[in-house]
Order: sequence, then structure tokens, then C-alpha cells
Amino acid sequence: MLEEKILSPRLEALKANLIGDIPAEAAARDELSALPLVRLIAIYLNWVDRLIAPRKRAVSFASGFFEKIADEEKLLAIRQWAAKVEAGQDLSDYLSTYTRTHGYSSRSGSRRGIKWADGRNGDRDFALNTMGVHHFHLVPAKADGSRPKGSRELIYARVERHSVHAVLLGDHNSFNDGSLRKAVAAAHYQEGLIFVGLTPARDDLTIEERQQLARKGVSTVETVADSVVPVGFSSSDGSAFEHVRHADRVAELIEYWEPLLDTPRGLADLRRVVPFGLSLDGLRWAFAYSDFGLFTTDKVFLSMLPWKR
Repeated sequence: MLEEKILSPRLEALKANLIGDIPAEAAARDELSALPLVRLIAIYLNWVDRLIAPRKRAVSFASGFFEKIADEEKLLAIRQWAAKVEAGQDLSDYLSTYTRTHGYSSRSGSRRGIKWADGRNGDRDFALNTMGVHHFHLVPAKADGSRPKGSRELIYARVERHSVHAVLLGDHNSFNDGSLRKAVAAAHYQEGLIFVGLTPARDDLTIEERQQLARKGVSTVETVADSVVPVGFSSSDGSAFEHVRHADRVAELIEYWEPLLDTPRGLADLRRVVPFGLSLDGLRWAFAYSDFGLFTTDKVFLSMLPWKR
């Protein structure tokens, strides 16, 4: 159904909304329009997961996070960031301004290789897609996108639906020098996320070289205290496996429900799981950040497939 060129009006509306939401230049939008809906959903998730849905979350810090931070101004900035996270405030000003402009980059005439966002013209978030962590600027941006006193320091943190775990205060070089990879591996080890029964490989690759392999779409592991620890996994085009799986689940949900939504049986089944008295006229498919479901004419969002964040 989602691979077909002729879609139902409801799915055509979903496709148009996704194309309108993804930040992209005109040429890139033409490419998006030509894609099948299932592929478009995966591209949308690749972009929208870089954003943070405003929601109260408990903040924690990895062991050793503060060891090398002595600057009182930086400590205050970290506390201010954590307070906004816990209060459920909008964190957009802490995110890269590229999240507002580089949702999808044109593939036409582009060089081979993954188009990472930290290359200034790509749309794949290296830290998020390969290691599952967001990066927040220590200094929030002003309305014009500039950041007072620069924006060298970055807080790298794993964002979940009700929690945020900060693993490193680094900078843009942490993407490449191995420090972020080391911090993520240490955090996974502390949580018991290890490959049981595997013996650490005796290779000659440095942590920086393994990080460069990740940039090419090659997933590798790290050794922490003689344990093999996964750092993260992505596909050969830089897509996060989790985004692809979520897109597949969205497609499966649509395949099941779309033919039923205009039938008495389908509406009866839906009424069993929606608030009493809610109108089910004019239902339309929609995302709320990465959560997927239906919007009613009463502008109520019925979440049918929540995302982990």
C-alpha cells in the first residue's frame, strides 16, 4: 500500500504534511515528492528524532562526568540546562541550528558516502544515529541563531521518554577523537550492556580509527574492563537501525488500519480505545514528533505507536 504511486486521500495528506515539515531546499523537496511513502517516513524520522519533545525528564550524569569540570560558569550552565530538561521546557535553543535547515539534503550529484550533519551540508546526525546520543550546546542560541560567548562545549546525553542521561561534556571534536565513543561505551558498561561470552578482539585499531569506521557505516565495539561493549549500530547509509524499525512499524500499522478507518467495523474497533464521546469524523494520519497516530477533527492526537523518546 505505501509503495504504491496512487495513495488514498488520507495517505496523500500524510505525505504532503511530511514533505512540508522536513526542512529542505526546493530541489531536495522535489526528490522527497518522488519517494514512496514508506521511504519518506524513514527520512522524516531521521530528522525529527534530532528534536526533543517537551516533556519532563529526570536528569542523571555518568560517573566521572564532572571530574574535569572546574569552571563555575560551565557548572552553572550545566545546572541551568538540567533544570530546563527536568521542567519539560522547550530545548530547541540548545540544539544545533542545522536541525532547522538540514532535515534532508539533496542526493542529486552528491559525492558517494554518508552525508553527516556535522559536515555542514548533510542530514545524518552522527552522534545520534551511530551512538544514540543527542548533543546540546552548553550555551543556548538567541533568536537569530547566534550563541553568546561562542558554542564550543557540547553536552552529550542519551534522551529517553522520561529521562536524560548525560555522558560527556565535550566539543565538536568529540565526534572524531574517540572521547564520545569512550564515554558512551563506559556508560553502557555501567548499565550492564555488554556482550556476554565474547572475548575482546586483539586488533591494532585505535579508538579514533574505529570511530572513523563508524563514519563509513561500519559498526564496531569497544572493550571496557575486559568486556565487549556495543557502542551503537547504523546502516551503510548512516540511518539509525531504530529509525528504520520504527518506520517499518508505522508502515505495518497503516497497512492494517487504513482500509478499516472508513468502515463501521474499523470505527467500532477504534472506539474501544479512544476517550468516550470523541468524534471520529475526518481522521487523519499524523506524527507528534516521532509518535505516530491519528488526529481527530477535535484536534486530539490519538497516539497509536509511541516512540522511545
